[in-house]
Amino acid sequence: MDIKVLLVDNEENIREALKYGLNSKGIFNIEEASNGMEALLKAIGIRPDIILLDVTMPVMDGIQAYKRLKENPETRHIPVILLTANPYKDILQEIKITVDEYLEKPCEIEKLFTRIKKVLSLGRSKDYGYTK
Repeated sequence: MDIKVLLVDNEENIREALKYGLNSKGIFNIEEASNGMEALLKAIGIRPDIILLDVTMPVMDGIQAYKRLKENPETRHIPVILLTANPYKDILQEIKITVDEYLEKPCEIEKLFTRIKKVLSLGRSKDYGYTK
């Protein structure tokens, strides 16, 4: 029973570290993207169970990508965890959106794993399409 994750971060070393940590759990199938535009295309193509989305990226940042994901009927049901190096309160005041979950970077794998489980179990009651 693999959980399909789309991991989006422009920093390859962060993607590799998170991928390594999540793979140690043995339940994740991880796809990667390096910017928001690539994330939008992959989300439509692979239909992940959850998206881990960095906020600060080139081409299209995580906030723009998040808004477009939630506007698209094909992807709006996919839960998103925003990953940010900035305090989340600052981001919320700036962007005025509500997100499924967030985590400040650098993050511990156990904390990320706990947030993923939380979002996906909430997803069942919110009709996020999580059927594992």
